[in-house]
Amino acid sequence: MKTKYVQSIFAGLMAILFTGSVFNTVPGVYAQSLQNWSDAINLSNSGSSTDPVMVIDSDGVIHVVWVDAIEGYK
Repeated sequence: MKTKYVQSIFAGLMAILFTGSVFNTVPGVYAQSLQNWSDAINLSNSGSSTDPVMVIDSDGVIHVVWVDAIEGYK
């Protein structure tokens, strides 16, 4: 009795997979979006910054904080 149940589940899954491959109903997934990226912006202007962190506050404003070797935290 248990083997017939397992066989019917297996047959159902195989039917779903076969139907999806025949009719190509599975959408393609891409690792990268087609979005165009803007040019990078040098925020520190010193070239000696480390540990950059970007956070978004509760109002949706983006903040970037880093450690500058000359001026400290920016």
